[in-house]
Amino acid sequence: MEAPQLVVGEEVPFSIRIEKQHIFLKIGDGDELSWSLGKRRMGGAWGVGAQKNSAGIWRDVTLTKK
Repeated sequence: MEAPQLVVGEEVPFSIRIEKQHIFLKIGDGDELSWSLGKRRMGGAWGVGAQKNSAGIWRDVTLTKK
């Protein structure tokens, strides 16, 4: 997936939302993207993968449950 909204050295807001078996991602002012999770369970530990030689700083992370 390409994300032209992500620029080195700039802060970019994003959101991740999970509803039943779908995950939704919105980066900056871009369109919301979604993926089906199929039969994968969403319980347990979570994290964010990063490609080699990449890094980021997370600020104001909020976890909510509806």
